[in-house]
Amino acid sequence: MDKLADWINPAYLDRGTVDELRAVFEKEKQILLKDFLRKDAYELAMKLARAAKFKRVFIPDQMSCAFAMKPDALLAFLVSEKFALYIEMITGVKPGHKAFYTEFRAGDYAVIKDLPQDWKLVAHLTLSPWDESWGGRMIFRDAQGNHLSSCPQANALLLTQNQKKLRGYVEYVNHHAGKKTSVTANVG
Repeated sequence: MDKLADWINPAYLDRGTVDELRAVFEKEKQILLKDFLRKDAYELAMKLARAAKFKRVFIPDQMSCAFAMKPDALLAFLVSEKFALYIEMITGVKPGHKAFYTEFRAGDYAVIKDLPQDWKLVAHLTLSPWDESWGGRMIFRDAQGNHLSSCPQANALLLTQNQKKLRGYVEYVNHHAGKKTSVTANVG
């Protein structure tokens, strides 16, 4: 699977739709693309994410979550030149060249911190189903105190422009999540 059409929902490949998405992104500096992957590609992405070898990280004043960084077909696609050009058509910015998975479960969090300034765009592809009452929202705050937020949604791509002094964190995932995990493929 190495073509955009192999992975991305055909509705998002329409030139008119891409132009509409760009207009929204230019105004809002953030956009959420629901049902982003094709159904078969989403099933493959879930399979790959479940097979990833996550390593838990707990730093009390910074974060509690897990990461998996070994490249697979999905992560390779997310750092491909084709995907970068596609995202640039929507945002005007090329995404980074590093891709990795994060996993959050009950009790996990990430405290607010400055986003790396070499990241011009923050891209999160949430894979697993999630309930808003479990917490785990991604929150971004700019220098003026304005904030953008998004609850994890299955098969949704969140694109956020990294502005100067933009800070981000993942809200505490509460006990209602039980054994559920939120798995996200990130590009930075």
